[in-house]
Amino acid sequence: MGDIVRAGRAGRFINEFNKDWIRSQGYRFHNIITQGLGYDEYSQGVRHYITLKEIGGDETLLMGEKIIFGPEDDDMETLAEYLAEWLGGTREEIVERLKKANLWGD
Repeated sequence: MGDIVRAGRAGRFINEFNKDWIRSQGYRFHNIITQGLGYDEYSQGVRHYITLKEIGGDETLLMGEKIIFGPEDDDMETLAEYLAEWLGGTREEIVERLKKANLWGD
């Protein structure tokens, strides 16, 4: 799978699940500037990121250790179960959303 295909799959995943991830798994601190899902080209996976404003005014980008979605992963069943657990909802609802994002069965 090429870089463009990986980035496209990651982008579709982020577009479909970003708001729900922030709502259910996001942090709420006064010094958070932005947070959400982002594609890490180095590890080639989607991670949770946070941009913090430090006391001196500098901004720091933090990426979560866990890869939430790997564009080359083909185990969509496990992903659907994982997302249903973390985001709420049923496995069937998550499968429909993965299909809507053209990630299920492509």
